[in-house]
Amino acid sequence: MAPTLSALAAAAGCGVLIGSIRQWHEQTTAADPTTDFGGVRTHTLWALLGCLAAGFPWALPAALTLVASHLIAQRFTAASAHRAPGGTGFAAALLTVLVGALTNTGDLRAAALVTALTVVLLGFKQPIHDWTRRFTPADIRAALQFAAITGIVLPLVPNRAIDPWGLFNPFKIWLMVVFISGLGFAGYVAMRLLGAKAGITVTALLGGLASSTASTLAFARQSRAEPALANHHAFATVTACTVMLPRVALAIALFSPALAWAVAAPLAFMAAPALVFAAWFW
Repeated sequence: MAPTLSALAAAAGCGVLIGSIRQWHEQTTAADPTTDFGGVRTHTLWALLGCLAAGFPWALPAALTLVASHLIAQRFTAASAHRAPGGTGFAAALLTVLVGALTNTGDLRAAALVTALTVVLLGFKQPIHDWTRRFTPADIRAALQFAAITGIVLPLVPNRAIDPWGLFNPFKIWLMVVFISGLGFAGYVAMRLLGAKAGITVTALLGGLASSTASTLAFARQSRAEPALANHHAFATVTACTVMLPRVALAIALFSPALAWAVAAPLAFMAAPALVFAAWFW
């Protein structure tokens, strides 16, 4: 299918964005900018190449092969010049061609998403490296545990009732385990990034919006594992349960504004002790 003008414009725009961040990075950090994988003009042309090539069954593989061959040759040139080339520029260049192809298929949202993710990953290279250098064995262990619970065990659990009454669904039960573990993992990450008090508070606010019961169970588990932070987890439990009150009020207001006004005062009285405790704790 021949590309439309809007597809070509979208492809060029995506190429400009990726090329701009790539060229900025090379100009500000590279020791030898002559061995980079291209800037604004190059990535724009690659995106247009992908858009045009997607209109022919044989052209897109040929375009990818051509670009990949060019990049591999550049990598050997950089290696012979005693400059260790990374793989990020190689991947970004191939993604630029594929993004251009996506615009020709009419899937502009996917093209925009891939472009945005590519730009973010290219632009935040140094912060990402600094962040990963601060990883500890405990961080890796927590991430692996959550990955195992979510990505390995959950798909293996049968998603059907296994009792005669149709009440016991192992998948839904394990989904609650995943949610509670996810809250714990999110709280751990937030504490590492924001500190104990702020991290637990953010986790409590988000967890309370989803499920105050699951949040309470998650914070109880964390409190048992980290007794030194018991007060913080108590505050988080109160916060998660208090967040439930405005959530209930909003749900009532959507269906009956008059009833929402009627229950506003009781809900406010229920929230008052938690607000006093929060002010004292903070």
